Amino acid sequence: MQILAADFTVRGMDELDIRLFLRLADLLHFGQAAQAENIAQSALSARIKALEARLGAQLFERSTRTVALTAPGRAFVPEATALLAQIRRSEQAVRRTATQTYRSLKIGGVDSALSGPIPGLVKAFVSDRPNVHITLTEMLSHQTDPALVARRVDIGFLRYAPADPGIESLLLKAEGMSVAMPEDHPLTRKAALTAGDIVAHPLVLQSRAQRPILHDCVRRYIEAAGHDFSIEQEANERHMLLSLVAAGLGLTLVPDWVTMFNREGVVYRDLEDGGPQLDTVMAWRADDPLEPVHDFVAAVRGRFEDRPPD
Repeated sequence: MQILAADFTVRGMDELDIRLFLRLADLLHFGQAAQAENIAQSALSARIKALEARLGAQLFERSTRTVALTAPGRAFVPEATALLAQIRRSEQAVRRTATQTYRSLKIGGVDSALSGPIPGLVKAFVSDRPNVHITLTEMLSHQTDPALVARRVDIGFLRYAPADPGIESLLLKAEGMSVAMPEDHPLTRKAALTAGDIVAHPLVLQSRAQRPILHDCVRRYIEAAGHDFSIEQEANERHMLLSLVAAGLGLTLVPDWVTMFNREGVVYRDLEDGGPQLDTVMAWRADDPLEPVHDFVAAVRGRFEDRPPD
């Protein structure tokens, strides 16, 4: 039996009915469920019976010792969960509109920023401003730049400063790169490597179509050291790139932040000269009328501006 959310909203079911059902479905004990919901056990039992009557299906099998979900009850759990979430989202939307103090802040950016200090800054920022709702979206730099201009995002974190005169930017840090290699690779015996070490072995790299800034940065680094740039194999996504490394098909260069994540079969080594540098830049529209945008920029400035780049 399939019970759809659209069906039970019509049948007069309210939030309490749904919440009580889900609590009992989780605990499978009338006494414990009643205590958790601060309701009399008899009242809980009555609400569940009334709910079953409205739905025309028995949701629980009861005995003197056990409570169990029936097949319709099991089918109802995901539907009830989805409806309860929708009710709460609707209530929040109404409250935000009523107070007229709710603000939305859309942030897009590269993975290094969104995996590094930015989540902590967002958490601290929101804790002081509960009326600000922030969405974080991972975007490549060449996607974030036009999204800022088109006002699809309010703040962007990129690998370069946008050229549009209406966009302001702040360099947050310059990040080095490390070498990722198979755990049994002969270069693991060295504590730090050179560009010459890299080109002496097959190189796998993210495709230029997917990550043009990183790709070109590695190419310039190798060519500046006087070596030919040659790639054995390319991958679109970083997890696939590290899978190629783990499979022994080559080594690669990754931004230093990637070394925080363990990947079975892969080890990391520093480059003697720090390797090629990748910038992380915060950008925003100078004329943005949203107060939270400028508040967030000020918070990030306070964290980064007086500190020398990494």
